[in-house]
Amino acid sequence: MRFEYSTLEPSILRHAKLYIKESKTIIIEVFGIVQGVGFRPYIYNLATSFNLKGFVRNDSLSVKIMLEASPLITNFLESLIQNKVGRIESLSISYTTLENDYNDFVIEDSTISPGSALGVSLPLDYKICDRCIEDLDNKHSRFYNYAFVSCVDCGSRYSILDSLPYHRDNTSMAHLALCDECRGEYLLPSNRRFHAEQISCNNCAINYSAITLPSGKIEDRALLCIAQRLREGQVVLWKGLGGFAYIADAKNSKALNVLRKIKRRPHKPFVVMADIERLKDIALLDERLLSLLDSKESPIILARKSSHYDLSHEVSAMDTIGVMIPYTAMLVMLFRVLGSNFALCYTSANRKGDMIATSISELDMDFILQHQDSITILDYDREILHKLDDSIISGLFVENDFRIKGLNFLET
Repeated sequence: MRFEYSTLEPSILRHAKLYIKESKTIIIEVFGIVQGVGFRPYIYNLATSFNLKGFVRNDSLSVKIMLEASPLITNFLESLIQNKVGRIESLSISYTTLENDYNDFVIEDSTISPGSALGVSLPLDYKICDRCIEDLDNKHSRFYNYAFVSCVDCGSRYSILDSLPYHRDNTSMAHLALCDECRGEYLLPSNRRFHAEQISCNNCAINYSAITLPSGKIEDRALLCIAQRLREGQVVLWKGLGGFAYIADAKNSKALNVLRKIKRRPHKPFVVMADIERLKDIALLDERLLSLLDSKESPIILARKSSHYDLSHEVSAMDTIGVMIPYTAMLVMLFRVLGSNFALCYTSANRKGDMIATSISELDMDFILQHQDSITILDYDREILHKLDDSIISGLFVENDFRIKGLNFLET
């Protein structure tokens, strides 16, 4: 017996109760954003809490769960439907009279069939989470001041994904060996870094550096160097999650004039990045918009300028401004060097008409150096496999009963 459940209504529980008594094994397939978000360890812990036996694994298009029939499966399903780890779009449940041969509950290796992953909901890149910021600040943590700290709740996913299933060997992290501590957490289902494919720490680090062209000089203390260049009024090239960005001091008209020439963008407004408290001075942001800014998707919010707006007229000649917060560990670290009152213009780096660049070779460095004698570049040794521009939500006409079920962004 098999049925599908697409609307996540309680009717699935009624159907489940009808068939569990006549079945030996229940097979559940979960579709949606359920890979790369810590869904398997969530299922593992949920199943073991109900003393259920079976397995969970990533398949081509879904997460597959097999369970020995038990009256507690309805409780399991009820918790599964209410989970906040992934985003379930539908469930498919089947029942068989075959015995389940498992003595406990395990997480199995992923399986995938060639060409079968079309239409799968891919894992998304998310803003650094609060727990990883705690690790970033903890002097006793191996993630202390580590620019790529992340876990299953945050960090790069789609931008580093080469193929499905979402496993480290299928990402641009494949060439980076894990230290013993990271490997231990990676293999421990109860740990929030269990199968966080992008995991690394100061002991098995992704290396980053600052280099200045045209001299080719590798600068000491990369983030301090970048901060100094920004204070000096220079445009800097910054490798973000999904590609390179130009960044510049949002109060420095001369720097932004150079940026407009490099971007061939004489009038279009720039987006401003700053800490939330600084953004409150720049733009009119109510609690709903502040919540969106600080969400895991961390979009650009288009809002009206506040009466305290104090940035360069080169940022935007309109009465609106696009704002965003630092959303990676490295950006958080940069703003700590720059200071809480600093605001950056943050805009994608690309040749005119092209998508965001993921390597320096995609940019016209000769053209850039016509407008600025030298340029400092922040780069790191993990390849970006998918170009990702930041997304934007207009906060100008938000109704009082505004609700978000899934953010559908306009690409910038």
